[in-house]
Amino acid sequence: MHRLRGLRWLVLATLVLGPSIALAGDGLHPRTPVLFDDPPPPCMTIVNRSVDPVLSFNYTIPYEDLRPDYDPEDMSTWHEVDDGRTHQFFGFCRDHTPQESLPNWITDADVAAAIAKELVNPDIVTPEDVFETSAEWAGCWHRITEDDERRIITFEEAAKPVLWDTTDLEPGGYVIEGYTWEPQPSIWSFRTGVVKVVDSDDPAASPPALAIENNDDSTYADEPVSLDVCHSATDGSTLTAYWSFTAQDEQAWVPFLEDEPVTGESSLIDFQPPPETIGESVMIRVDITDPMDRTATAYANYTIIVLKEPSGTGGECDGSFVIDPECETTGTTGAETSSGSASGTTDGPGSDGLTSTGPTSATSSGGQDDTATCACSLEDPRPAAGLALVSLLLLSVRRRR
Repeated sequence: MHRLRGLRWLVLATLVLGPSIALAGDGLHPRTPVLFDDPPPPCMTIVNRSVDPVLSFNYTIPYEDLRPDYDPEDMSTWHEVDDGRTHQFFGFCRDHTPQESLPNWITDADVAAAIAKELVNPDIVTPEDVFETSAEWAGCWHRITEDDERRIITFEEAAKPVLWDTTDLEPGGYVIEGYTWEPQPSIWSFRTGVVKVVDSDDPAASPPALAIENNDDSTYADEPVSLDVCHSATDGSTLTAYWSFTAQDEQAWVPFLEDEPVTGESSLIDFQPPPETIGESVMIRVDITDPMDRTATAYANYTIIVLKEPSGTGGECDGSFVIDPECETTGTTGAETSSGSASGTTDGPGSDGLTSTGPTSATSSGGQDDTATCACSLEDPRPAAGLALVSLLLLSVRRRR
């Protein structure tokens, strides 16, 4: 499934940018993402440094986005950093969940440049917001292109390959992300797949690596989600897979596959949503562990919204978020009636850690009126549709995730 482009980014910019974040400047200007899916990267890329330590990869952009010339008569041109509206590339020694945001700043010098243009309140920037001072990411982030090599956002620049010299890296798996430098805020664009850096062809000479190639972002409760996992590891390695609710401060990972022997270069894993996930959003994690007890972790690119299976129609629903007009007036699912009453309400976590409040026919345990029509079987389909859209939008800021 390819990520949505264009419109999603415009909506995303409207959601995440605004005067509460930016003190001045082009806060509502859509940040231009880096696109890595045309063509999609391979799930597993092996860089054997005994042959060549330099990896070359490509990206595209949806449109050109050049910084306007300074105009003394137009204040909107005053409040942009001198090297803004540019792209930069980074490699990371570990994957992260769709819920985990990367730091918004690269160096303290970047923060100072934004402060000088009145783009950010210095009191709200913490050391963990800056890669240069982050304890969480210390030693795990690596520049692929340098700060003074940030690329302007033009088709000509995007047509040039990006070269990553891996000479100084530790052997193992790395993920790549693109950075759009345009405070405040800048954005990150996730590149699917994993890059494994090795010094020989012997799998035992390097730690294992894996990636989840893709996954659905929603499913019905009675339909498994198939996960294509690519991996590179020595013989005797095993896979363990977990799921977790997105709406948790600390993730509680529940295994649904344990110590599955690894064979070949890829595996197909099915996640069958358990009953307690109905109406919720979940994340997927897969670990690979080799006989030397070295472990690598990958996360599914998208959070997964688990929908109640269609009912009352013989299983012929098309899975869309079409609203049956009768849901507004009949009250068969506990939806709000014309008088504003409802049979029940739910205040609880929704997709991607957001909180939803809306009329439903039952609690989050999934119990519902089995006589509901197709369009009513998602409890109240309007919040479900909204959660699906928000889930897609927020993935742009992390990922993949």
